[in-house]
Amino acid sequence: MLDSLDGDRSTISIEEIKRQTEVNLKNSGLAHIKPPERITRQYLSNLKRERGDSTRAQLSRRLRHVSGTKHYPAIRPGQVVAIDATRADNLVYDPYTGKPYSVEILTAVDVATRVVLAIRVVARSANGIEAGLLVYDICRPFSMMVDGTSIGHWRWVGLPEQLDFTQVPVRAGQRLFAPDFSTLQGEHGIPSVLPDAIRSDHGAIFVSKHFRALLDNMGIDLLLNRGGKANDNPHVERWHETVQRALQQIPGYKGRNTSERGRLVSKEPMLTATELEQHLRRFIALDYHRSGHTGIIQPGQEDARVCPLEMWDAMVSMTGRIDVPQRPDLIYQFLPVRWATISHDGVELKNLVYDSPVLADYRSKRVGQFRAQDEKAPFFVDPRDLSRIWFQDPATKLVQPIEWRGIDRTQAPMAAAIVGHVCQRIRERGGNKVLNRNSATRQIIDELTQITEAPVGPKLRRKLTASRQRVEQARVDHGEAQAAQERVHPSPPLRLRPAGRNEEWPNYLLDEEA
Repeated sequence: MLDSLDGDRSTISIEEIKRQTEVNLKNSGLAHIKPPERITRQYLSNLKRERGDSTRAQLSRRLRHVSGTKHYPAIRPGQVVAIDATRADNLVYDPYTGKPYSVEILTAVDVATRVVLAIRVVARSANGIEAGLLVYDICRPFSMMVDGTSIGHWRWVGLPEQLDFTQVPVRAGQRLFAPDFSTLQGEHGIPSVLPDAIRSDHGAIFVSKHFRALLDNMGIDLLLNRGGKANDNPHVERWHETVQRALQQIPGYKGRNTSERGRLVSKEPMLTATELEQHLRRFIALDYHRSGHTGIIQPGQEDARVCPLEMWDAMVSMTGRIDVPQRPDLIYQFLPVRWATISHDGVELKNLVYDSPVLADYRSKRVGQFRAQDEKAPFFVDPRDLSRIWFQDPATKLVQPIEWRGIDRTQAPMAAAIVGHVCQRIRERGGNKVLNRNSATRQIIDELTQITEAPVGPKLRRKLTASRQRVEQARVDHGEAQAAQERVHPSPPLRLRPAGRNEEWPNYLLDEEA
């Protein structure tokens, strides 16, 4: 394994070398060999040091020897949740351009139990909308199913109002308190909670107007680190070290800096951003949540190796129920609201005209129908995908999509960044008045077709790659929400009426006389 560290491949850690060696031993029928932990690590460290601690050192054959402040209490699950964004140390593959690109990982860690409540792989760089959707993931429970050798994706499990773990047995040391983790088979739960407070750094996405307004609306306190004090948020920073174990197991690992980067990193068969997120979620559910955590101390059992899920169940058994605001339309509370007039031609927002039969009963309504000062109605807008907006029908209380009129005439990613870019190009050619209701749709479609089919510069290509990833994730999120809404409030069957008559069409499939 160490002979592979010749400068061509990225440098990996001692733990990953040890893991790969043990896998090879098991595949060779030598699973009974159990070398001492401390001496094995010292031996591997010495062998690695001889070859150089970095890829640059290995290539040059030069040896390079490398050698809290104020805290806050968190005594129950959900009291404080630490969130942060970090650059993934793996390149991912863009299937549209065939080129590698970099992504960021957003993570939320419960401070009291070290449980990872949510994780998202997003395009560089993350924005306030995606930070808000991470909070959305914190508030909804997930699970993963293992059946034989097949492992499912994280899925949103049900729509409970409350979760009760008071009857769950838990073991810490010699004391019986948690589910039996001796087998990987079965369902693996990822808990949810409505946080009391969120701890983060001063990143632009966490101090953005949208994110702060979202937390204020939900009654969640935002605790910011002191400037330049990353150790004010040590739990999620330590998670960034732990996640290296997962990132080093897959192709495309480029290391922390260029000195660790092998020459073949961009030539390996890399995962896509979606596959990387699925890999990290499997790692969390099947490895991290089930492994003993040295940072978790159980009073009276200081030497007990308690895993994060065991600590979660032990604490919940004492605190009782956890209120979780589960609604099928929960995601729309995390999106910006835009007010617009519903006319006979549809709804116009940012030069895009949207329309749907859902709006038929609300066209040209009087002042005060939705708000007192004018006739405008509220629409939920997801900047990741502007090909549709969302409207909550006051009659049925269902949130339904309102599609852009040109949605069937282009395959371009309709993220806000791309739509803004094409509108700017149109204005540069014809002035501010060139985009009007009569010609905007056609001009935008033509411009989208041009930038997606013709060769573009590297800056626009990166923007297109990021937008495609955001559109894909948006459709997954809204698809889950719409499916959950359909389970709770099934849509009534479509009934057609003959023109000018009040009675319904007969059901000819069931009418024997017909």
